[in-house]
Amino acid sequence: MNRAAWIIIFSVLLAATGAIVALVVVANRGAYVPVNFEKNPQPKGPAKTKASDEHILRLEVGLGSSEPKTRIGAILELAGIAENNPERLGPVLLKAINDKDPMVRFLAVLNLGKIKYTAAAPALTNALDDPDQAVSVQAIESLVKLDKVGLQAVMGGLVENRIKNINAALRAVGRITGESFSPGEKGRQEALEYWTKQNKQERLKTESGL
Repeated sequence: MNRAAWIIIFSVLLAATGAIVALVVVANRGAYVPVNFEKNPQPKGPAKTKASDEHILRLEVGLGSSEPKTRIGAILELAGIAENNPERLGPVLLKAINDKDPMVRFLAVLNLGKIKYTAAAPALTNALDDPDQAVSVQAIESLVKLDKVGLQAVMGGLVENRIKNINAALRAVGRITGESFSPGEKGRQEALEYWTKQNKQERLKTESGL
């Protein structure tokens, strides 16, 4: 059999095979039904649930590990569940605020503000002096989220003159109060005067029964 004949036979077999495959596909395919997204909404992500005590305890142990990767992994997982477990996880995150790794400290500071854990206000004030700038800047943001509680903690630090990063403290006070203060020691004095004036006004309101 010559080459031309083989080519013809091969072409016929190929065409037949394609036809059979097409028939099988059509036979097994159901009719197309358009999706009504109003009646059949897209599936959403899993519902947020509170973490079990056992799970949280495991993460606490991870935070105490000597391995940096383990601690970072634990704080990342804690960050994912913190908003749904604020009272339980607030103290856990608070322990991590003094971790040796700046990434762990940053995530602790970030999430303490996110869950508005007011008991963390003094520690967040101390974090204004963190050697890592990212942690210090995030401490400002988290203190702002604590509003009046954050303001009281920062002003207490300025009154006692125990905050080294005065400008960071002044930015936090300015963000909470809407006031503007000069940088450095001059700004600290301006903030103290503002604080004294505000406290005097509050006392007068209380005494007058307003």
